[in-house]
Amino acid sequence: MIKRMRLYYILFWLLAALSDLASQEVVVHFDKPYYLAGEYAFYTMAFSDPQADSAFVVRVEVANNQADLGHHFVSVDKRKSRGYFKIPYDVKSDFYYFNVDLFQGKTHNRHQVLQCPLAIYNSSDANDLDEGDPGELMPDSPPGVIDILLKDEPRTTRQRVRASVRVQQPSLVSIVIRDKTLYPERGSHTVFSQFNTVEEAYLHGIPVFGKRIPRDNAIKNPLFFAMNKTTLDFAISMVGEDSLFRLALPPFFGEQNIDFIDYVWDDVAVEIAPYSGSYPELVLTINAKVKSTLELNEERRKIYGFYNSLEQVLPFAIQDPPKPAVESDYEVDVPDFAIQGTLLDLFKEILAPLKFRRAGEGKQRARMIYETDEGSHFYNSKTKFIVNDQVTRDGNFIANIPIQEVEYITIYHDLEKVRKHFGPIGTGGIVVIEMKDKTYSLPDEICLPDRLIQGLQQGIQYPIEVSTTAIEPQIKSTLFWSPFAETDTEGELEFEFTTSDDLSDFEIIAVAVNPEGRMTTGRRTFSVSRLSSN
Repeated sequence: MIKRMRLYYILFWLLAALSDLASQEVVVHFDKPYYLAGEYAFYTMAFSDPQADSAFVVRVEVANNQADLGHHFVSVDKRKSRGYFKIPYDVKSDFYYFNVDLFQGKTHNRHQVLQCPLAIYNSSDANDLDEGDPGELMPDSPPGVIDILLKDEPRTTRQRVRASVRVQQPSLVSIVIRDKTLYPERGSHTVFSQFNTVEEAYLHGIPVFGKRIPRDNAIKNPLFFAMNKTTLDFAISMVGEDSLFRLALPPFFGEQNIDFIDYVWDDVAVEIAPYSGSYPELVLTINAKVKSTLELNEERRKIYGFYNSLEQVLPFAIQDPPKPAVESDYEVDVPDFAIQGTLLDLFKEILAPLKFRRAGEGKQRARMIYETDEGSHFYNSKTKFIVNDQVTRDGNFIANIPIQEVEYITIYHDLEKVRKHFGPIGTGGIVVIEMKDKTYSLPDEICLPDRLIQGLQQGIQYPIEVSTTAIEPQIKSTLFWSPFAETDTEGELEFEFTTSDDLSDFEIIAVAVNPEGRMTTGRRTFSVSRLSSN
């Protein structure tokens, strides 16, 4: 009887734990119910998971079994995130899946957050689709109690309007304003999903999975590194007998060539593992309202063809160029020295921690000095050279680079700094060489392998809205898009928007998500019937 009771208690706690795992929610709000080829699609996410109060990174992909429209990473901070993706002009009309994954902090295991279909139409093949309602697979935002207040009554084009949203408790609120002529019934697309979470912290980095292939197919040392040459950030992995590695790079923006450095060998190959996944097969249909949207969009393109691309220009956020996260120890402004010859000749004449020594057969090897309380010492490991964003350990090649081709040299050799910031990858010191010719490249045979890795998506300035000063026609299907933002303690969020050059009916849609993940929606319509006198 006691054993049975213990078993019941164990089952009870297991069920309770499983219940907790399945209780986390995420809400994704898209700016449109469906999309057309060539458009930008905007999205924003809100998480109820308490872990989301700490920053972590998720991977966003848009694809189906026939085509991949691309992927990127976005950072989730204070339970919210936002992003966008460009839909190609030549995309085929079909359902594509918006897929979101997060990764566990220690193991880097992939964990699916949600997968939802998005309808994308192309006027070139839309007429081949069967009749039907695509909205059955893409639910509209649920109704709720949100007050949308207009402090100024919008009546004319290019009018600045003050407004606010009020909800019953402090929440995250996302707002979109759309042209009801193009989207008469369904103004946006909102997805609610539950996902299982884990106790392990989520990864705040760019995960990279792959395989190291050494020259003799034998693993000489389990340590393997990846390095961002721009920021000098690195990641370390322990490679198993199967040669597979899992790395987490510190976050960076855009695509960057990441170098992979073996702890022992120079000539290793790297294979990056693809993100494999399968998607349900859905049949995209079309109804009269979607056909009307396509026809109106084509008419606008013809009328405003000269300005057509202007709607697709995003206000990218100004970001400072990435810089190394650690200060250098020694710098050489090479043109300041009236020395002829090669870098070997230059370093013979200056008191620098980098030295070149004969290695036999007329070759040179590079040695880096570091200082301790006991005196000066040479690193045992080879120095890493970064030349125009390419990495090599070939000291002989570096020694023979002509001085007149070099602009600037930066050296990192301090033992404490190298250990603290670079770890094992910095053993031997690091030298960054900037060439005068920005297109200069090292020979392939001496370069360490690198791969183009997608990082965080480049940020844009929000909200997305109509320009009040542009001389071009402001014909926008989306007047205003503001991703999830926090209300004040009273549950109010104030915002301003500008009406476009369209004389039409418009709808404001606000989606609110409270800290428990409960979602509610509010709507309000208005009409613009007069042209501005300005």
